[in-house]
Amino acid sequence: MVDTLKANRRDRFKGVIYASGNKTLKEFGERIGYGPARISAIVNGKAFPSDMFQRKAAQALGLSIKELSKLL
Repeated sequence: MVDTLKANRRDRFKGVIYASGNKTLKEFGERIGYGPARISAIVNGKAFPSDMFQRKAAQALGLSIKELSKLL
């Protein structure tokens, strides 16, 4: 059950990234100043996003920090 919830959040997060005009996770990472490995680790739940990442990602995606945190 927990794995399913994590997968759903990951899919929603990726969907928001792509819906905001990014063609790839690498492109999104470049837009907010993070490398593709770090973006992938965060999206896949293998790394915890820092406060700075959350601020930059939320701003780039047009979300509040609270909205973004529900996707991570």
